[in-house]
Amino acid sequence: MAKAKAPLKGCRPLPGKAAAIISGVEKKAAPFAPAAGAGVATNAAKYKKPADAGNEAAPTVPEAADSDAALAELAGLAPLFPVSEGKRPVLVLASASARRLQILQQIGAVPQHIHAPNIDETPKRGEHPRSLAKRLAREKAEMAKQAVRQVPGLEKALILAADTVVAVGRTILPKAETEEEARDCLRLLSGRTHKVYTAVSLVSARDKIHHRLSESRVRFALLRSKTIAAYLASQEWQGKAGGYAVQGRAGNFILRLVGSYSAIVGLDMAGTYDLLLAQNYPLFEVWQNNPLC
Repeated sequence: MAKAKAPLKGCRPLPGKAAAIISGVEKKAAPFAPAAGAGVATNAAKYKKPADAGNEAAPTVPEAADSDAALAELAGLAPLFPVSEGKRPVLVLASASARRLQILQQIGAVPQHIHAPNIDETPKRGEHPRSLAKRLAREKAEMAKQAVRQVPGLEKALILAADTVVAVGRTILPKAETEEEARDCLRLLSGRTHKVYTAVSLVSARDKIHHRLSESRVRFALLRSKTIAAYLASQEWQGKAGGYAVQGRAGNFILRLVGSYSAIVGLDMAGTYDLLLAQNYPLFEVWQNNPLC
């Protein structure tokens, strides 16, 4: 009988229906932590929030009936695990982002573990937004690698990390935690074109880190005061880079988008797809065994 792998501290092994644990309301975030059964959202509330949620917040304890419908549907999707264990590399997602998990499943990859490292995301003096996204994704990958490699059975696991930065020129917008921060972001974005940089870092089985960077341009309409007030009341801005969620009601503000939609949400599909294929992750076998129609 094969020996069971030891659980990773701060790491939640995913069940067959991996997304079933992603059922919380997207409000104040909390990382995944060791917990019995599917009650990870409740247990996670005891832990400090990691600043890695990209353009959306991580899941929390359900507090109302306004849970994201897409995430509810995701919880019911069939598991992507018919690929033989001997062929499928172990994948660890270094993020507590529900959206990144959803995008990964859309690509055809479901991580067996989630480990969200908590790093300082403060930009360095004079740091370009592009450089910040790349640096933070790398730091998350390196920190996760240090923890993951200590676990028996995960010595050669693939580790995926990402970071999203929203900027107007060289001005980096925060992941809005207060209504005042969100209001300032929306006023700055109103009627302007801004850029969204999303970096992806993948640690290979040989501990080499591979990178991809996506740069997208987004044009906002002019936002009236009552529009901003209504959006702030929706609470959708909480924890979002730039104070908005492209996949939510803020999608009404976008006049033009050039680049990767998924990258603005939090994970560049094309770049991640390329990175996984380069490491022999059996995406095509997953697609063949899990037809969408």
